[in-house]
Amino acid sequence: AADIKAMLGAPDYAGVGYADGSFYSMGCSTEVEVSFTDNVLIEGPGPELCLTEVGIDAEPIEILLKTQVGWQSLGFGNQKTTTVDFSALVEPGTVIDTIRLRDAGACDGPYPGPDIDAIIGLNGAARRSAEL
Repeated sequence: AADIKAMLGAPDYAGVGYADGSFYSMGCSTEVEVSFTDNVLIEGPGPELCLTEVGIDAEPIEILLKTQVGWQSLGFGNQKTTTVDFSALVEPGTVIDTIRLRDAGACDGPYPGPDIDAIIGLNGAARRSAEL
């Protein structure tokens, strides 16, 4: 599926084929930057983020955080459902509003690259706007 917004929100792939538009196919050697605008992720107990992928095989994907020192890798996910804990890179209470997902696999097969159905914040809060 080609609509990048399809990977936002709760998982909704019904398993009816690759043309249903419910996920985003990243393709080979690509990178996607995701900014959280309505909410933020906060380092706390347990995982902060969950990614779900569709398809026969789960392709490896590198997950990066934008921190005070720049982009840092949290490592690789290669499961249908990958949960990510930020504690290896940031202190408790750290607010994260941007992540990157990077294809980390071989570019082979009929549907290469991760096919992301959902990016789910597990530990976070609503973003507050300043008012005058």
